[in-house]
Amino acid sequence: MMQRVFRSLMVAALITLLGACTTTRIVHEWKAPEANARVPLKRVLVMGITKEEGPRRTFEDTFAASLARAGVQAVPMYQIHPELGEADQAKLKKIIADSGVDGVLVTRLVRVDSREQVHNSSPWPGPYMGFYGFYHDAWINYDTVSTYKVAVMETNLWSGSSGSLLWSGTTESTDPEDVTRIISDFSKVVTESLSKQGYIPALPKS
Repeated sequence: MMQRVFRSLMVAALITLLGACTTTRIVHEWKAPEANARVPLKRVLVMGITKEEGPRRTFEDTFAASLARAGVQAVPMYQIHPELGEADQAKLKKIIADSGVDGVLVTRLVRVDSREQVHNSSPWPGPYMGFYGFYHDAWINYDTVSTYKVAVMETNLWSGSSGSLLWSGTTESTDPEDVTRIISDFSKVVTESLSKQGYIPALPKS
């Protein structure tokens, strides 16, 4: 009985630990075939597509700071175009031309998925358990199902001069309710990928 209680507590602790961790990973990325010949970008306009002012500014500031670690002069879009919503094409072209950027990075939320994870607590022999206790509990499985959310986001890096697509990536981030944490993790992961592929200068070694 005590062994079953112990295992149940261990499973509950594991679920709590997994729920507290926030991770972002790139699940798909594409780059222009000619991108290898390009010089790393030096000045990038950062745009977050959302109708919420707070998250937009937090995202653009955080991502700009992440890019700055690689020596990129990053400009948050809200600083030169504070209005929410879509800008018309002529105005957008003028914004990009006047800002003097050689790259434009745009991120949008595609969807939020709800997923399930099954945690199995099949018994394992312990030093105090013995064969007979293990044999009894081996017939019993304790499966616990936890539900978690995943934010799927799309990020595109465009040339500031030609408007051509340089790089595109799809990311998945768990625990999207923690907006500040998600943005920080997301910015770090995407910045590292762009640096490794030569779109921005190399990041300093930790």
